[in-house]
Amino acid sequence: IPREAELEQLVQWMMTISCQKFIWNSKIRSGKVTILSPEKVSLSEAYAAFYAAIESMGLTVEPAGDYFKIVESTDAKSLNLPVYEDGKPVPNNDRFVTQLVRVKPENTKDLTDLANKLKGKQGSVDVVGNMLIITDRGSVVRRLLKIIQEVDTGAAGEGEKIFFYQLQYADAEEVAQIIRDVFGEGQASGGAK
Repeated sequence: IPREAELEQLVQWMMTISCQKFIWNSKIRSGKVTILSPEKVSLSEAYAAFYAAIESMGLTVEPAGDYFKIVESTDAKSLNLPVYEDGKPVPNNDRFVTQLVRVKPENTKDLTDLANKLKGKQGSVDVVGNMLIITDRGSVVRRLLKIIQEVDTGAAGEGEKIFFYQLQYADAEEVAQIIRDVFGEGQASGGAK
């Protein structure tokens, strides 16, 4: 691949190593990208580099039969993207995907607000009942999944909460000792609630 590859050169490179067929409209915006690697890469690493490169141009791929159609990612949620059911994590790359995430009904609003704040610029979060439908780059979706699962199934999800309180007058070590005495040294060090 040339040091500064245009979209067509990038696609030609990907076709030669993957035997995958691509379609794109010559009117879509593109640019030049540089991909450097000190050693040979595997096919999955090459795909990851390809997705990252076209994502930097504001593009993504959409399956179209035996082809990959290269399209602009401005409205990713309207594209024919791979859908991953709840419990099946998406690949960790820059290809746009849709992930379904079922959450506890009482946490739906909070988790939707959180996901909307953390999603990418082209990403989207829709809600049906207690199902979040997240469309974004795979790497962003994986990060969101970790956060959502922690918040949804962690201590906060069981009615318990952790509060951070800035001490104003008390000595931190004295307060820590009192808490250890109340809850027990073993529980505190063992990670109990």
